[in-house]
Amino acid sequence: MANSVPARRAPQPHRRVSIFLRRARGHYGGEAEDFPKNKLEELHGSGLAHPTDFSPASRRAFRMVVGLAKTSRAELLVAHVLPVLPLVADAYIAATTYDELLRGQRAGAKKQLDRLVGKAKAAGARADGILLDFGVPAERIVRLAQSRHIDVIVMGTHGRTGVRRALVGSVAARVVAMAACPVMTVHA
Repeated sequence: MANSVPARRAPQPHRRVSIFLRRARGHYGGEAEDFPKNKLEELHGSGLAHPTDFSPASRRAFRMVVGLAKTSRAELLVAHVLPVLPLVADAYIAATTYDELLRGQRAGAKKQLDRLVGKAKAAGARADGILLDFGVPAERIVRLAQSRHIDVIVMGTHGRTGVRRALVGSVAARVVAMAACPVMTVHA
C-alpha cells in the first residue's frame, strides 16, 4: 500500500492590510472590494489621503486606495513629502548649485505625482495631488490630514522589523501613532 501524501495548495501571494482605529483595531485582507461594507458606507463622499514615497510599498497601497475611492466615491488626495537633500560635511556646494538640485528634485517628484493622479483619474476616482515641502514626513502627513479634514489615510509600509526598523524608522508607524483619523497600512 502506497503512502498517500496530501497535495499542497499553491502558496498565495502574501497580503496584509491593517486598519488602525483610535477605539478599535480590525485587520482586513484583500482588495478594496473586501473592505467591510459598513466602513465603505462611512467613507461615502469623504476624503482619503495617500501619502507616497513612490516605492513598491506605496504602489500597492495606491492600488488599494484608488479602489476604495472609486467604490466609495470619496475624494482622493495623493501627497508626497520632499526628502531633505543629503549634504556632505566637508564639501562646499554653491547656493546656485543647491537651488538647481532642489528644483530638479521638486520637478521629478511633481512629475511622478502627476502620473499617479492621472492613473487614479483614469481608473475613475476623483483625485488631486499635493507636493509638500521638506520636513519630518510623519508630521507633514498628519498636519495635511488635519488641515484638509481627511477621514482615512491609506499608506504603504515596508514591513521593516528589528534593527532595520530601529535605524531607519517607520513613517507609517509614526503616522498611526500621531493621526487623529483612521490609518490603513498596506504591507508590501
